[in-house]
Amino acid sequence: MTKPLDIATRDLVRRMYGDLAKHQGGNDIKNAYYDGTHAPVNVGLNVPPSMRENIPHIEWGGVVVDAIDERIEFMGWQDSTTNLGLDEVFQANMLDVESGLAHLDALTFGVGFVKVAEGDVGEANPLVTVEPTMGTTGVWDHRVRRLSSAFTLEPAEGLWEPEKATLYLPDKTIYLVREAGRWVQDDVIEHGYHRVPVVQVANRTSASMRLGHSEISLPVRDLVDEAARVILAMAVNREFLSAPQRLVLGASPGDIDSWKVMTGALWTIEADEDGNVPEVKVIAQASPGPHIEQLKALAAQLATASGVPDWYFGVSPTANPSSADAIRASEVRLIKKAERRAKMFGRAWMEVATLAMLVKTGSIPEELSQMSCLWGNPATPTAAAQADEASKLVGSGVLPARSRVTYRRVGLSPAEQIEVEEDWAKNPSTADVLSSMADRHTTPTE
Repeated sequence: MTKPLDIATRDLVRRMYGDLAKHQGGNDIKNAYYDGTHAPVNVGLNVPPSMRENIPHIEWGGVVVDAIDERIEFMGWQDSTTNLGLDEVFQANMLDVESGLAHLDALTFGVGFVKVAEGDVGEANPLVTVEPTMGTTGVWDHRVRRLSSAFTLEPAEGLWEPEKATLYLPDKTIYLVREAGRWVQDDVIEHGYHRVPVVQVANRTSASMRLGHSEISLPVRDLVDEAARVILAMAVNREFLSAPQRLVLGASPGDIDSWKVMTGALWTIEADEDGNVPEVKVIAQASPGPHIEQLKALAAQLATASGVPDWYFGVSPTANPSSADAIRASEVRLIKKAERRAKMFGRAWMEVATLAMLVKTGSIPEELSQMSCLWGNPATPTAAAQADEASKLVGSGVLPARSRVTYRRVGLSPAEQIEVEEDWAKNPSTADVLSSMADRHTTPTE
């Protein structure tokens, strides 16, 4: 049975429901730019009306986001004691894949959200899920650096079905339903975590914008629109100016088969009754070169605005292919951006770990303060380079051969690390492969 909300809760729900409505339009636009479905306006006076309805869609906005997202790989938590069970939380919730959903929302919209709850029978427990940004909002408490409340909206399933929502507070979760235009309480769960079980994953935050900033900024959107207009201009050029134009003097339109002229077929015009032969002049076709150069200039501007190298957008600034060193140099800013984003997102995933321990044990263990998040190398080195680095670190005595740190250095997943240790346990007399590799690497030759 439903019951009315108290005044403070009702005002909070109204505020957060209004926040979702306020950001809906902007989020829809950013999502359209990411998907490449946004069509620019003001396509130009020289575009025929019949072609204005077929404006090309360009996915440069998605490239800006994906180029960063593809370099951010959350690999779990560094559980040095192996007693907290966070590896199991990571595996059971498939966070190697699911975490990317939160990162993608954060990069696209400026913020993503992750919820931690008790799992039902047959589910992971704790259950970690990524909530859609389009239907989630929260209130940030800058003093404790986490959310003080959160709100998720579930759209009505049918025409006559009421809207449903959930309000998350530090000590309870309230399930809401909309009746006669008012939100009322449908159910409540007292969890007693003393913190909101929803975590904000914000991208590029500032002191005045804790909800974060989208990578699809206004300058990025303007450049994407202009690139779409240039491609449309290339299509107009192809349709009307790519074939040589012929100017016939001294003939009437009925004397010429226009289709044969457009297709380049041979044609003749007989002399008139006075013996005059029409004069034909050829106007050279327009080259698409200026449009291509304009696309290159736009890609260079977009690279400046986004930090993504211009060749990611399908254009090359030079006629000769770049060397491997030049490619690595051009990606320095992109790699640094991915590292900074991983550090920002890491704070959110540590809060997820804290909530997971509250769900599992009802308390926050002291060991949690000594843990950190594990991230893949955003520079994406080759497997051979990783193995060579690990071999040198083991050989110089910096790392032990069978350390979990060493395993991560060579790119082994947590599951592969466990399997390797099980294999060593089955064959305890087998020599350590990494140690022998290191010995061969450091032993001087005659």
